[in-house]
Amino acid sequence: MFFGKYAVLDSPTYYFEKEPDWYWKFRPATSVDAIAKARWYDDKSVPATDENGEPIKLLPIWFERAIHELAVLFDGTNIPLDPEKPVEDGGKPILDPKASLTEREKVIGGMPPDMLGELWVALGDAVPFWGPLLLAEEDTPQDENENPNPAEDEAGKQS
Repeated sequence: MFFGKYAVLDSPTYYFEKEPDWYWKFRPATSVDAIAKARWYDDKSVPATDENGEPIKLLPIWFERAIHELAVLFDGTNIPLDPEKPVEDGGKPILDPKASLTEREKVIGGMPPDMLGELWVALGDAVPFWGPLLLAEEDTPQDENENPNPAEDEAGKQS
């Protein structure tokens, strides 16, 4: 199908900071992926209570969210299964794009935490509404005296 300027035609590719020859490709997300992600978050949420005893749901911890999101949108890598046989020289990658979601989650879950975090941030940069959804730098207060909500400043001036 053709979605005009909304279409993502290529898989975004990320190159690792500490291993710049290694890449990871993200499959473009669809609305069906977003629905499945939302349902996964709901299924994995833990019932709890807030400080007033009201029922709430706690989201899965960031490691779980990162592993799942990266597995869903995985589209390829050249990280070698055997460090002596690079993928470019005929070696096998650590993960095949045709692997099941469970297998993808298993391999991604075996990554060191800093590698997983780096990759999840890259996912957020490459695919809208995925990844850690961090505030943009320009949305972050520059010092402790700066109000993160400018509307409150305006309201205060009018009173």
